[in-house]
Amino acid sequence: VGAITARADLPLTAESGDVTPVTFEADPPKVKGITLTARNKGTCGNETGLVLTITADGITGAMKPMAGGAGDPDIAPALAAIFSAGHTVIVMPYSTSTAMGKLATHLDKVSGPVEQRGAIGVTGWRGTLATGTTLTGTVNAARMTTGWHNGSLCSPGEIAAVYAATLISEDDPSEPLDNRELPGLDITPQSAWPMRTEEEKALHNGLTPFRVQGSRVQLVRAISTYIKNAAGTDDDTLLDITTIRTLDAIRLAWRTRMSQRFPNGGKLTDRRLQQIRSETLDVLYAMERLEWVEDIDTYKNQVTVTRNTQDRTRADVGIPAPVVRGLHILTGTVYLY
Repeated sequence: VGAITARADLPLTAESGDVTPVTFEADPPKVKGITLTARNKGTCGNETGLVLTITADGITGAMKPMAGGAGDPDIAPALAAIFSAGHTVIVMPYSTSTAMGKLATHLDKVSGPVEQRGAIGVTGWRGTLATGTTLTGTVNAARMTTGWHNGSLCSPGEIAAVYAATLISEDDPSEPLDNRELPGLDITPQSAWPMRTEEEKALHNGLTPFRVQGSRVQLVRAISTYIKNAAGTDDDTLLDITTIRTLDAIRLAWRTRMSQRFPNGGKLTDRRLQQIRSETLDVLYAMERLEWVEDIDTYKNQVTVTRNTQDRTRADVGIPAPVVRGLHILTGTVYLY
């Protein structure tokens, strides 16, 4: 108790006294023990990872996991406060359908056609595969990604922070993150390591699995929680989180070029429309050299610049985006002769 009390940075306080032992008895007698209490209210206290290790001779003990915390802060006021600030990644410690749903709505608004400030949200999960896929299936958002580190002692917020740091460490938005190391996460017991079939099930249900490889924790494949379209049909169009990030990067590159070449818009003439199309193609070819998109020669006729039929001061540009996909699965067949 003294050692815990001396550490004000710990998430728990400690108190000695009579406690109910961990036993299968119906009404066991009280024993001397230590009660740990979360410093903060809410379910985050339940997420505190605990390990009991006894090295002294003649002493035995058992431990109950943290429980009893209920409720999380409402993230809506925080999201409203940062709405106009500009951000590309939001890391959230609350892995609940309510909080993730609010964050997904926020991301759609700031990333939509009006605001055009593309962003993604990152959360963590350390529970079972079944509960994790149930959660991501409820969220079903293309701009949300949830990292799954089964059986971890780290909180979902810590898992999310490490995952997000790894995501943004890659400058190329289209570069796959398969097998990327996740430094700082704990090495879980081998009994908690997902089997390959479980990893595949997670990947098909919007949950990003982590894998313990020796003394390191690695990403298997970074995916979004989006698995079904509005009609409820399976849809892998935006499965990889790199896809939506690449689309955001394409939009930003195109808007930047347009603002540089036509800072005041200019006159809406056929000549100006041709200039816009030429600059758009130049942006696409530049991104092809970066391997963000591919086969622009095939899609160049789909670059269209037309006058809007309802607003005589507006031009509409169609920009094809054949995004380069990651090589996530490599199969081979061995033939016996």
